[in-house]
Order: sequence, then structure tokens, then C-alpha cells
Amino acid sequence: QDLPPGTDGLYLGGGYPEVHAAELAANKPLLEAIRRAARAGVPTYAECGGLIYLSRGLHDLDGRFHALAGVLPLETEMLPRCRALGYVTVELEEDCLVGRAGDRFRGHVFHYSRVRPGTGAATAARLLQEGLPGRAEGYAAGNVYASYVHLHFGGEDSVAPRLVGVMAGRAASAP
Repeated sequence: QDLPPGTDGLYLGGGYPEVHAAELAANKPLLEAIRRAARAGVPTYAECGGLIYLSRGLHDLDGRFHALAGVLPLETEMLPRCRALGYVTVELEEDCLVGRAGDRFRGHVFHYSRVRPGTGAATAARLLQEGLPGRAEGYAAGNVYASYVHLHFGGEDSVAPRLVGVMAGRAASAP
């Protein structure tokens, strides 16, 4: 299985990849196609479940490892309790696919997984929650941006047009 001819960008939204982790991991042709596309510079945006899918793989609650796309140099793991829930502000620390350093966007988080400690990637943003210190969030490498945050595209007029523009080749490629 390959990506459709002329694919100009990938948008991997949220979801529950842990529910179908074995099936997702078994689809090696699609995982390889996504890996090739990302390495070739195809703009790739992923949020929450999409971040998990782009990782090296997912450790499920039973301790099994499911190898996934390997676009991001990190592993994820499921947790028995909710890891994060609420509205957040993301502040970009560097230019990347979704914006420029210093840009701020609103979004929300809701997930039962985390990036496995000791497996990291380039951090692209700080996550700001009222009353809590900022913490690293978002991973960027080339034309790939992945985060646990579901950005609220209606709350910031520049994000969706920027993504579409980069994917359509009308805007400068990020970063």
C-alpha cells in the first residue's frame, strides 16, 4: 500500500491508535510509505494519536511493543490513568510547520499516554497551562510537526492557511 499519487501533505489527527495497535503495526507498507514521505519533506502534521503513529512505536498496557512509523525518534507508552486533560496554550520555540518562533495557539489535550522517558526528539514548543510552569511539548523535524495538543484552528487564523499553503507548495517550506 502506498500513498495516493500527488500527496502534497499528511494530516494525522487524533484517535485511539492503542485500540488497533497490532493492526496498525502490521500494515508495514503504509508505515513505510509514510516514513518515505516524511523523509522526502512532505509536510506532515500530527496530533495526539497521530503523534503516537509517527513514533517508533507504542508500549501498550500489557507491555507489548507495537512498532509504528518511526518518523519521530521517540517511543510512546500507554498509562492506566488520564495523563492530561484541558485547554492549553502552545508557544512555539522555533520556526516549524505550524508557525514561527513566538507564535501562540490555543488547543486542548486529552490522552492516556506519554512519550516514554529516555526517548526524545526535537522540542518545538512550550505548553502553557494556567497556574502551571511551562513544559516542553511538540516535536519538530524538517517538515514534520507532531504534538499531543489538538490545535484549535478557528482560534488562530494563521495555522490552517499556513498548513494548507505549505502542503500546496504556495508558502515557503517550514521551518
